[in-house]
Amino acid sequence: MTEWANDLDLEHSSSPLRLDRSRLTIVADTDDGPYPLDQIGSGENWVGYHLVAHLALHDWFTKKNRPTPRFLFLDQPSQVYFPPEKDVNGSIDEIKDDDRLAVIKMFQMIFKVAQELAPSWQVIITEHADIQEKWFQDAVVEKWRGGLKLVPDDWLAGDTQEVEDDESTEGEVSGDGEWP
Repeated sequence: MTEWANDLDLEHSSSPLRLDRSRLTIVADTDDGPYPLDQIGSGENWVGYHLVAHLALHDWFTKKNRPTPRFLFLDQPSQVYFPPEKDVNGSIDEIKDDDRLAVIKMFQMIFKVAQELAPSWQVIITEHADIQEKWFQDAVVEKWRGGLKLVPDDWLAGDTQEVEDDESTEGEVSGDGEWP
């Protein structure tokens, strides 16, 4: 965690980091004493430290062949860099140079860990940032823009027939394998 946090230039990342399992938080053991995550400021640090912790845990679980899900789902990890008033179709060209570099570093780290753990582990990301680099664009499965959405409107307007609650068949499967 310390190495990855340092790669992301997170606050206190030059100090050893640990996961405090009893409090379920990350702690930076600085020369001035321990700093738990709730005492480390900024959204960038919080997202960065959560990401580092998730990646480190998945790295350990996968390498130790522990019975845990072999994927991580992330929803807009770059959101702290894109305040609503600055979001222009996910273009990272609209954010400050330091923030743009931080977003790119974050995705490069995610990709690096995913590649190291492949094919035993994968990461799924829904993201509005659109980095115009080949390595990023090659990983994009779908761009939800111009009316194209993860959950299409016609799904929401479709048949909403409710299933009646019948206590006599609750939890039972009929002989043909279908729910009653």
